[in-house]
Amino acid sequence: MLRRLISVGVGLVVAIAAAQAADSRVRIHGSNTVGERLMPELLEAWLRSKGQDEVIRQQLAFEELLLVSSGGLGKVEIELHAHGSTTAFQDLSAGTADIGMASRRVTQAEIDRAAHLGALDAADQETVLALDGLAIIVPNANPLKQVSLGEVRDLFAGSVDNWGRLGLPPYPVRLFARDERSGTWDSFRQIVLEGRDLSSDAVRFESTSELAAAVAGDRGGIGFVGLTGVSGVRAVPVSHGGDALPPTPQEVAVEDYALSRRLYLYSSNKPQPLVSDFLAFARSDAAQVIIEKVGFVSQRVRAYQPELRAGASTAYRELVAGARRLSLNFRFNPASAALDNKSQQDIQRLREFMRQPAQRDQRLILVGFADGAEVVPVQAEQLSSERADQVAAALLAYQIPVSRVRGVGDTAPVAPRISALGQARNHRVEVWMKQSP
Repeated sequence: MLRRLISVGVGLVVAIAAAQAADSRVRIHGSNTVGERLMPELLEAWLRSKGQDEVIRQQLAFEELLLVSSGGLGKVEIELHAHGSTTAFQDLSAGTADIGMASRRVTQAEIDRAAHLGALDAADQETVLALDGLAIIVPNANPLKQVSLGEVRDLFAGSVDNWGRLGLPPYPVRLFARDERSGTWDSFRQIVLEGRDLSSDAVRFESTSELAAAVAGDRGGIGFVGLTGVSGVRAVPVSHGGDALPPTPQEVAVEDYALSRRLYLYSSNKPQPLVSDFLAFARSDAAQVIIEKVGFVSQRVRAYQPELRAGASTAYRELVAGARRLSLNFRFNPASAALDNKSQQDIQRLREFMRQPAQRDQRLILVGFADGAEVVPVQAEQLSSERADQVAAALLAYQIPVSRVRGVGDTAPVAPRISALGQARNHRVEVWMKQSP
């Protein structure tokens, strides 16, 4: 009997030790865009905030890093693999990753394959970490002033193979693109190519920095990278059925820039304590400061004075006259007035922003929009008003003052309605701020 008790006791100690060891190692796999520069900075800041005095980065292989730390939490190791967004969902599903990094949203097929982890697109499992823009890059010497999304599509599909066809010196076009596992490539394929194939002449890269260097060194080069990859090259303004916009922080923050995208973190519905703690840190203002320093667009709320888009209606212009726009848009699913996951997080950010002393005498104006393709035209104004009302109700629950709420239907679209992605960008509520009378 005593021997049996000793055996059980030893087994319990071993089990506890194994659980502690498992909890002291976090595995984060996925997007190169997130993992190359941003994630190491976030992880080190988080570890130090938890009292880890020593943090050592060990480069194990290409795009594979191990952060070893010691301090108040004991020894904590973070395994960081950045081989592309697709690997985030593969490894989460296989149980070889605790957090998935992605520069695109999870697909329904990936949600289904990971059903044993819960619902990856649920609000408590999907975190919008930051915003980014796909930058179309050319060498600094290239005189291209702007480019349409259609022209980018023709270039990368191989239909336009000489810069002379765009009115430039007649150099052959040289294409540089990210590899198949990259979320940057997935975003580019969905937003730009829209079903067309990438030219077989394109040279593919796993590394963002290597791609940018290749473009910089080729006078006929053109490529695409995330904002942090714009180094030694020039980002070209892109038009999509309207004004050509550069990938500025303001245009990316409100997702009006044609190639704006969100950067995501995913986890299971039962994460270990260290994972939950890091994800909470990733949503904090401290993390957003780091995101800005690295070069991505944070989700911190700011006021700015934009130029109104061409084609803005008189009603819209009168509604926002004398007001400043805030750097967030609330987005919705098609034909729905329900806030998406990012918008639910943004309600909290807007709440904190409006509580600041500088906003004490400010009031909000909410302008709702619908897309003519999601409902019949006569219902567009009603749906846009319902969206604005939904945001107003969420804000009023936190006693945030809203002075005007108005839906303007399908006016002032920010993207053409010919694609699902374009339509989704038109499902929005803009937030403006004005001094109280």
